[in-house]
Amino acid sequence: MNNNSNKLEYFLDLLGLKTDEMKVYSALLTSSERTVLEISKASGINRTTAYRILEKLKTLGLIEEIIEENRIKFRKAGTDKLGLLVKKEQERTENLNRLLPEVSSLVNQISETSQPGTKVLFYRGQDGIRQMGWNTLKAKGEVVGYTYHPYIEIVGEKFIERWREEWKRRGLFLRDIFSDTYINIRDKKYGKTELYYPKYFQSRYISEKVLSITHQIDIYNDVIGMYNWYGDEIFGVEIYNQRVSSMHKQLFEIVWKMAKPEEQVKRKSKK
Repeated sequence: MNNNSNKLEYFLDLLGLKTDEMKVYSALLTSSERTVLEISKASGINRTTAYRILEKLKTLGLIEEIIEENRIKFRKAGTDKLGLLVKKEQERTENLNRLLPEVSSLVNQISETSQPGTKVLFYRGQDGIRQMGWNTLKAKGEVVGYTYHPYIEIVGEKFIERWREEWKRRGLFLRDIFSDTYINIRDKKYGKTELYYPKYFQSRYISEKVLSITHQIDIYNDVIGMYNWYGDEIFGVEIYNQRVSSMHKQLFEIVWKMAKPEEQVKRKSKK
C-alpha cells in the first residue's frame, strides 16, 4: 500500500501538484463525495486553503463539484482526465524542446551585446552539443571546420532535420574536412543516406596519417567551437575571440589545400 501511495505522489508531483494539493486530492480518493469540511479534516488542511485548492483542482479537471440543495460536495473526476493532463504535459515538453534552441540562441545574443569581448562558454551533454550546433546558424559568412563523427549521431535525426532546414533557409555554407574515422562510421551506420545538402556543404578528405581528427571543430564569425562526444564524455567549448578564430581559419585553409574531394581519393578499402 505504501509503495502504491509513493507512486501516486510521484505521479501527481510530475503533473506539477504541490504537497497540500496532493493531500486534498488524495482525500477524495477514499470517499465517493465529500464536503469542504470533510476534506479539510481528512487532509489536515484548513478549510480556507482547502477550498482554494479545490478550485484549482476543479480547473485542472481532476475533481468535480456537486451542488445539492443545502451544500456543495466534491468528488474525483474519471481517470480519463488524468490522461488529458498527461497529454498536455507531453505537448508542453515538446514545445519547450522545440523552442529551446531558438530561445537559448536569443539569450546568448542578448548576453553578447551586453558583454562584448573575449569569453568562453562551456556546454555539457547532448542538449549542450545541440545548442552549439544551433549557434552556428548565427554565422555571417561561411562556416569552416573539421568533422570527427557524423553530427546526427549525437544530436538525433529530428534535430538534424530542423537544423538543416534552417541552415538552408538562411542560405549558409559550410566547408569541412574529415578523415577515415568519419568515413568508416558514416558508411557503416548511414550508408548512402544524404546527411547534408550538397549545395550548402562542401567536404574534403585528408588521411589520418597526415592529420588525426579527434573531435569536431566549427569556426565562424569570431568563434571557434570544439565538440567532443566519446562514451560518457559529452561536452563542448565555444571561444569568442577574433585573434584565436582568425588563426584557426588560416590553419584550416592550409589543411584544406592539402585535402581532396572524397571521390578523388582511392581508399584502401576499395582496392
